[in-house]
Amino acid sequence: MGLGHITVVMVKMLVSSVQMILRSDWSVGMVVALGGQMSKPTLSRVSSYSTLSPGEVVKFKCIAPPGVCPIEFHLYKGSAGTPLVQRSQSTQSSVVLTVSNVDTSHQGSYSCLYRIPGSQPVSSPRSSSIDITIETRNASPNSATFTFPAVDFVHHGAYHCQYKTRVSDRPFSSPQSDSVSFSVIVVLLQPNISLSDPAGGMIWGHQGPEVMWGHNFTITCSTPPQYPGGIFHLTFTGSNSNETQAAVNHSASFPFPAAEFSHQGNYSCVYETTVSTRSFSSPQSELLSVMVTVVLLQPNISLSAPGGGMIWGHPESEVIWGYNFTITCSTPPQYPGGVFHLTFTGSNSNETQAAVNHSASFLFPAAEFSHQGNYSCVYETTVSTLNFSSPQSELLPLMVRGKEPTWRPVLSTITNFYEYIFQRAYR
Repeated sequence: MGLGHITVVMVKMLVSSVQMILRSDWSVGMVVALGGQMSKPTLSRVSSYSTLSPGEVVKFKCIAPPGVCPIEFHLYKGSAGTPLVQRSQSTQSSVVLTVSNVDTSHQGSYSCLYRIPGSQPVSSPRSSSIDITIETRNASPNSATFTFPAVDFVHHGAYHCQYKTRVSDRPFSSPQSDSVSFSVIVVLLQPNISLSDPAGGMIWGHQGPEVMWGHNFTITCSTPPQYPGGIFHLTFTGSNSNETQAAVNHSASFPFPAAEFSHQGNYSCVYETTVSTRSFSSPQSELLSVMVTVVLLQPNISLSAPGGGMIWGHPESEVIWGYNFTITCSTPPQYPGGVFHLTFTGSNSNETQAAVNHSASFLFPAAEFSHQGNYSCVYETTVSTLNFSSPQSELLPLMVRGKEPTWRPVLSTITNFYEYIFQRAYR
């Protein structure tokens, strides 16, 4: 056997031994132990374009340094720690990594690395990144949808479509479609209207809220949040008047310091605002009916006998025959002046006295049996040219005790005569 032939055989054996070493865990350990830096792979895009439509396929090619195999290839999106695509390659130092049916979630940066498996696997640094873009429009083979994220008045007008494509590197365009027009409007919601009375002078009647005369009240207009700013118009149908207040936090308050009868009527709100230099008004709110009333409190009634001729019985008060007594009507202070009516159910009679300091006293000079019965008071006053009466007071039952002397009728007649003359002279 010649020397040349022996040399060839030895070279082949050396190459085979080196390949076995490189494929063994020992080679990986040696790379790490010797402090060798694994080279970065190279990533390229197989497709010639970086902008894709949803549903398309994008292919990347990852190339490792020659002579490093068998290895695994990993494709990553962004900084994710989990590979998006993984491929094993035992004979080649490069591989094509495919991402199918892309959508907007696939938009971003991509990089790859190679990995030498084994009991001590080693991974290379990641390659330089490549960006891809996914079109934001929703497309299908025969249609496309164009979205306007925020419609403005500049979008008002007519629109048409045209389809363009390339066939054998030649551009072609379709005729324009029929046009479609749309208008841009602002639709304001119906505002709300409410009534409040901070001083507690509001009651609910059969036809809605009633405000006590002289009390303050407030009408509030509000609208659900749609646009900032704006103004509210409060319309009063009773006089066709209109008040305006600026909207603060989507509402406005209209105070009325003292309720008058002229405030009775229907109120409504309209909200107005400016959007892109154009003014828009809401529909009218529901009607708020306001009534102004006078509510007089129930008066009090009491009995007194300055001469000591009164006995408290059960359940009535008892007055001794012939003694004088007084029935007093009073009411809590609400309105100045007014009169009290004292009603005697025993004879259906009615006496009237002017109210002084919100009370009036009815004097009976000598108790008679004819005075027995039930007494009650009613207070009446005039507010803004209108007359109002209070509810009737509680009943005051009265009993007269004792026996009338034979001489008392004459004396009583004389006394009553002079009392009548006195009252007529000073009433």
